[in-house]
Amino acid sequence: MQVAVYDDRVEITSPGMLYGGLTIQQMKEGGSKIRNRCIAEVFSRMRIIENWGTGIKRMFSSCKEYGIREPELLELGDSFQVNIYRPSYEKDHQRSLKITKDTKDHQRSPKSFLKGLSQIQQEIVDMVSDNPRITQAVMAEDLAVTVRTVKKI
Repeated sequence: MQVAVYDDRVEITSPGMLYGGLTIQQMKEGGSKIRNRCIAEVFSRMRIIENWGTGIKRMFSSCKEYGIREPELLELGDSFQVNIYRPSYEKDHQRSLKITKDTKDHQRSPKSFLKGLSQIQQEIVDMVSDNPRITQAVMAEDLAVTVRTVKKI
């Protein structure tokens, strides 16, 4: 698997075609085919996965919820690629310049748009916002949690 991070998107490319005749449309509708039953069973018992065939639907739903462009699912020769688009700078910048009802001179920060986050989630957002190149290891150390916890959040 290869993950490439660009200014406008994250590309995740996996070698191998879709398994068992599964189509992209079927994936979008929640269809899934298990390629390796042993690994799937272990992940299920470890509670690393929630439910079969829910990830793609949740990814599309989350992007819609946050106003992010719909992800692209692509079959490229003998590999499969998912492109997850980042919100555009212009869109975020315009959103951060909205004027509040109370004070016409007051500008809201993009961070104020993130509602419903736990304290640690907000701290991670703040750390990445302040330093986009911060590593998970540094965040974990600063927050006194494990790197796995940071990855999970």
